[in-house]
Amino acid sequence: MGVAVAMRAWFGAVVPREPAAIRFTLLSLVQSAGNGVFLTSSPFFFTSVVGIPPSRVGVGLTIAGLCGLLACVPMGIAGDRFGTRRVLVVAFTALAGLFALYGLVTSFLWFVVVACAVAVFESSCGSLAAALVYSHYRDNARAIEVRAQVRSAINVGFPIGAAAAGVAIGVGTRTAFTVVVIATAAVHVVCALLAIGLGRAGTPTTRRGPAAVSQAALKDVRFVAVAVVNGLIQMNEVILTLGVPLWLVASTSAAPSVTAVVLIANSVLVVALQVLFSRRVTTVDTAARALRRAGVLVAVACLIYSTSQGPVAWVVVLILLAGVTVQTIGEISQASGAFTAAFELAVPDRIAEYQGVMALGVALRQFLGPVVVGSLVIGLGRPGWWALGALFTGLGFVAVPLVRALARHRAVPEPRVG
Repeated sequence: MGVAVAMRAWFGAVVPREPAAIRFTLLSLVQSAGNGVFLTSSPFFFTSVVGIPPSRVGVGLTIAGLCGLLACVPMGIAGDRFGTRRVLVVAFTALAGLFALYGLVTSFLWFVVVACAVAVFESSCGSLAAALVYSHYRDNARAIEVRAQVRSAINVGFPIGAAAAGVAIGVGTRTAFTVVVIATAAVHVVCALLAIGLGRAGTPTTRRGPAAVSQAALKDVRFVAVAVVNGLIQMNEVILTLGVPLWLVASTSAAPSVTAVVLIANSVLVVALQVLFSRRVTTVDTAARALRRAGVLVAVACLIYSTSQGPVAWVVVLILLAGVTVQTIGEISQASGAFTAAFELAVPDRIAEYQGVMALGVALRQFLGPVVVGSLVIGLGRPGWWALGALFTGLGFVAVPLVRALARHRAVPEPRVG
């Protein structure tokens, strides 16, 4: 009986009930499923079907990533100036057309052009959607809970899309890839329609002239510092997608397929716990402590991973699952702290612009994460895991004084993090 009550309480927390929250969550679920289909299958098709060498695909995606990085803040400014919902609809509509163009790519040059255009709009969708949530609810606790529900939905949608991509990869023809890009384009049309239905949330601010394009958020050094540290703590996600798979193949006795088990365990835990954890992180005080906790927990996970070199495969699997459990709780803490800090510490009439700066910080992990994690884990082995642990511990504790300084500057009650 108690289990049934607990399950109903959990279901009620994770699954949104009121219309706007349902639409926000459905929007993220649909988009993440589309991304799962495309991102899982596209590397194979670009290399095996289009004929672009893998190294050049990597170069093209790096260039596209830089374009996306540079677009984060300008797209946020556009959201504040013209209306967050309107700009988000434009971004999804543009993505629908651009993903369809991937089916016509026949050379490296056109691949880079399309990839850069996609990155410009895609990099801003998350921050614009976050700003739209905050604009719609205004209430801190409710906005954070909806963002947590959105993150849970993303962790449901992406694996669904990735599983569907397996069918296209199995077929392995250009026609199959054309179906993938058309499906991805259709998904973004649906996202645009869902965004249109989000009511009057995110209406334009009253700012005009130079102030509307001043990029004030980038000049807010304290906020930029918080965004950068938060983004570096979020680099823990690269440990799961790159560090653990490389370590598993190079240094353990477990089969490579264990990577899938680790990633599934991560997704299940995020879906199960993100909303429940986020409900406890609704003030600047709790956000600072959540970021610190995230750094420490990821460091503990690194220490656990470093012990997984034994000769018995099933023991290695258990150690890796223990590590991913601890790391995922750290990941959830980081996300919860970031949700609250992004809302509480932003300038109210520049919500979308400030979310763009937070996205800018997160984008740093896409550039630094593979280099840092790969070089330490593979280059140094077990001591590399220890170094990563020390890095995340330091980031967690550095986040505290940065958040305190910004809260004091904003006249938000200073967090007590002793």
